Amino acid sequence: MNKLFCLLVLACSSLQAQEIKPAVEKSSLRFTLPGVLKKAGIKKVKTLFTDSRSLTWIGTENGLYRYDGTATVYLRHYNNKAETLPSNNITGIAEDKEGRLWIGTLGGVAELNAYSLQCKRYRQKDGLLKTDFDNKVFVDAGGKIWTGNAGGLELYNAKENRFTQVWINEEWKGKKLSAYVTCLCDWKADSLVLGTFVDLVVVSKKNFGFRRIALPNAPITVMSLAVDPFGKLWCGTWGYGGFVFDKELQHPQNIHWNKSLEGSGILRKLSPVKISNEENMLLAVGNGLVQLPFDKEGKPQFQKAVYFEAPQETESVFSFDAVNSSTMLVAGSGGMANFSLLSDRFTKLPIPAKGSLQEPSEFTLNNNHYLVQPTWHSGQGVFLVNEEAGSYKQFTRLPFESNEGTNVSSFLPDNRGRFWCASFGGVTVLDTRGELLYDFSKAKGADTLTRRKTNGLFIRNDTVWVLCYKAGVDLYNLDFKKLGHLQVNGPPLAEGPVWKIFGDAKNRVWLCGNDALWQYFPGQKQFQQIDLSEEKTGCMVNDIAEGKNGHLFVATQQGLADYNPENGRHRFLRSPLLQKEDEVYSVTCDAANRLWFITANHLVCYDPATNHFTLYDDKDGIQTKSELQWVKSFDGHCFYLSQSNGVYRFYPDQWTSSGEPPKLVLHQLQIADSNWVYSQPPSTLSLDYNQNRIYVEYDGINYENPEQNTYASRLQPLEKEWTFSNRNFVQYSNLSPGDYVLRLKVSNNAGRWSDDFVLNVRIAPPFWLTWWFLLGTALIFVGLLILMVRYISQRNLREKILRLEKQTAIEKERNRIAQDMHDDLGSGLTKIAILSEVAKTQLTGNEAAVTPLEKISTSSRELVDNLQDIIWVLNPRNDSLENTVAYLREYAVKFFESTQTDVRFHFPETIPSHKLSEEQRRNLFLVMKETLNNVAKHAAATVVEINMQLKNDSLQFVVCDNGKGFETRNVRQWSNGLQNMRQRMEQIGGSYCIKSEEGGGTTTMIVLPL
Repeated sequence: MNKLFCLLVLACSSLQAQEIKPAVEKSSLRFTLPGVLKKAGIKKVKTLFTDSRSLTWIGTENGLYRYDGTATVYLRHYNNKAETLPSNNITGIAEDKEGRLWIGTLGGVAELNAYSLQCKRYRQKDGLLKTDFDNKVFVDAGGKIWTGNAGGLELYNAKENRFTQVWINEEWKGKKLSAYVTCLCDWKADSLVLGTFVDLVVVSKKNFGFRRIALPNAPITVMSLAVDPFGKLWCGTWGYGGFVFDKELQHPQNIHWNKSLEGSGILRKLSPVKISNEENMLLAVGNGLVQLPFDKEGKPQFQKAVYFEAPQETESVFSFDAVNSSTMLVAGSGGMANFSLLSDRFTKLPIPAKGSLQEPSEFTLNNNHYLVQPTWHSGQGVFLVNEEAGSYKQFTRLPFESNEGTNVSSFLPDNRGRFWCASFGGVTVLDTRGELLYDFSKAKGADTLTRRKTNGLFIRNDTVWVLCYKAGVDLYNLDFKKLGHLQVNGPPLAEGPVWKIFGDAKNRVWLCGNDALWQYFPGQKQFQQIDLSEEKTGCMVNDIAEGKNGHLFVATQQGLADYNPENGRHRFLRSPLLQKEDEVYSVTCDAANRLWFITANHLVCYDPATNHFTLYDDKDGIQTKSELQWVKSFDGHCFYLSQSNGVYRFYPDQWTSSGEPPKLVLHQLQIADSNWVYSQPPSTLSLDYNQNRIYVEYDGINYENPEQNTYASRLQPLEKEWTFSNRNFVQYSNLSPGDYVLRLKVSNNAGRWSDDFVLNVRIAPPFWLTWWFLLGTALIFVGLLILMVRYISQRNLREKILRLEKQTAIEKERNRIAQDMHDDLGSGLTKIAILSEVAKTQLTGNEAAVTPLEKISTSSRELVDNLQDIIWVLNPRNDSLENTVAYLREYAVKFFESTQTDVRFHFPETIPSHKLSEEQRRNLFLVMKETLNNVAKHAAATVVEINMQLKNDSLQFVVCDNGKGFETRNVRQWSNGLQNMRQRMEQIGGSYCIKSEEGGGTTTMIVLPL
């Protein structure tokens, strides 16, 4: 039997190392180059410092940079600007307890506000510093600010706002640079340790007394100092490696690296750091870093030192600083790089698999777990990896004699302990020893494959489903008998291959097709096409995974689809972080129901609970230049990533990267298009009404994957919900006056959210809308209204008084006239009447004279009666409605007293009190008088009824007679009597109406509004 069976056992070897001069392992897997820093062109870095806000400050020979993982801000020296740095050559950076930064330079010291980026200079020529040259600033544990420079040690005096020199020891033992401080650090609570160009100096913080500590082979230039977690002092030198002192600063132990390591004698910096949560000492040596672990007793394990070679871009390493628990920035003369403080996440399996790798599978044999990795187009067949033993088996051909057998698609166990293998050469069955049990290419008759070229298997219970390349699905039992063939209907599967068969938890069978997803219906024994494409034009389906909720997550050419088999609905899960990476090649689920899938350039984790996407790429140890092909987990904890260069194993549960939430930092605040300068991030803004445009630029500090930050904002009360975006700024325009609360937050690539940044904004209304202005305006308005009302009232009162005075005068005049008329005219007319009667008696018998005298007597008596009526009208005492009605009644009775006409009155029992004007009384009386006169002269009536009633705020008189009546249409249109009566009533706002017909009497209605 022609088969190739190879077994390779990988043995791990350890390198023996000397105690003091260990041979250091080399690695370059932990370095990545931040694109932002590379773009900024930062070089010649001399110092790094990460402040309490997690902002990193990069001191170079050409200025100072602020870096937050997403952007850089450049600061430099300007000759004529006192608020800038004293020099561009940065030699030291520190932060005091108030959050102020202290920058040491070759030209003095600067106090820097981290927000406004404004400096205050301390220089020798200003009398604020003793020595300008080469300042190494340091803030001790007690908060005191020190600077060591070419002239010695100086201490900042906050009261005098200047530095005072506290230590200098010129030309110690003839060494001119013995007081030149190169570095310094705390030593216990009451002392400082200074490094010089000659040796070490311990200086008391209380009285500034000192003692010198000579190093072996002195004089030696000290480059760096650090105290490890166990209280030992470490000293890095130029050319002599490093020294470790005990707790009494005695018995220095020299650390000198392998001479073959370039620059091994130069330790520019050393610092204790935690790597994978273990205490280590990290040293900048040559062109890389050395990780030196400690044992449980705090002794350095020199023989376990590991060397990490930095990228060529950084050149010689000058400085490093841990920006968080998982990332360190490393700087050199050529540039900068990120250095991971975590264990490698991805472990490459010891198999030489390459090329087009197919979907991996697993099985357990003799209590050993095996990973199966099939391959295509590489001539490698299939690998069976025993991870516990660190070995693998390889079948290069299945079937063994077929050249097409090297392209293996599936290798699956059945429930009888056998293995079924599908390849381009056909289907074979092997036993547990790898011996061939059955070759389907030898089958004949009804049990032959529909097509020998196969590209997938699926085994459920006692049925084996075989994908025949572009020829449907064959079904077999475990006795190799063909149960039938399923022809997939429709051109997509007839023209293109099916990539995978998948069975879900409810025993439904699905096919990943070239253009669609297919579901099998047992009752109909056929597949139904499900088009997931957005344009319904078909899209390739690459893989399927089932979630705990029963949904299918389908990797397609157009993205990752969330498909609900119960209702047939689906949606695509998309992230703006992926940009144009639409096609998803493989998907699987973990134990926490998160989805892991791969695109062209990323491994992606999606958490449905938080709707958060996390992307992994080269920075995380994935070599995306090698094609990502499959991601698979069989237990939800251990994952396998198949790439064109091999297979990698990883355990996401053990990853601790990005465990810390990002710190939110405010980059820029603009109010009405002008920068808002602040020394601390403001919590409250009080703005004028015309400052109603707000722009805020912010970020979450993320040194690992800043491009995966998610930004959220909410302006209350305008926005009820958070607004999520991948943009790191928000802007609001035309805000109305009022109180607002702006909330900002940022999440990193792990989905951890920062604390909310809260900014209370009060936009004052314009002065004309302020309460005091409105109140004042209201008071003024009310005052003016009161004044106006008072003025009008007084004017009306004056006018009323004038009217009353005038009316009183008129009434007096009317009384006088009435009295005069009564006294003079009345008596005169009465006298005429009497004289006429006397003359008439004296001229008895002279009829010619008696007749005129009779007329004179009658006329004078009528004039007396008329004069009484005029006097009644003129008398103001008769202005009431009650007097008027009584007078009219009295007049009617007298008028018909000498006639045979019966007068009947229908008046109300009570008459309201109402005053009538003289004109109203005169016109009403004259109209009533004329009406009664017409009845007496023309009606020939025996009964006259006078009705009075008050109706609708008006006085109505209705005069009815039973006379002969007349035809109103025969009356001349302009009859003076009727026309005058109508006009008289209209003059006082009333009306006059007459109705009559021959033989029917006459009815006259007189209406006077009250």
